Amino acid sequence: KLEGLYQLIGQTEKIPLEVESAARLHARRSVVAVRDLTPGMEIGLKDITWKRPGNGISPRDYGRIIGKRVKVMIKKDEIIKWGSLE
Repeated sequence: KLEGLYQLIGQTEKIPLEVESAARLHARRSVVAVRDLTPGMEIGLKDITWKRPGNGISPRDYGRIIGKRVKVMIKKDEIIKWGSLE
């Protein structure tokens, strides 16, 4: 009888389905420039925000960005990539 109950409950571990992967990418956020950032500038908290889609640096890593210098021009609302930073 318990086997039938476990079948009704289903999986106990929550994992995303493969068909959800595209939607998850667009639901997540990335670190984005609040204003134009020119090469040599040091990034401060006032220079970044997070927006969709989530194909850039995760907002949970924003602390690793603060204090980094910009290598290449980053336009306002552009997703910040690790390769754009020194």
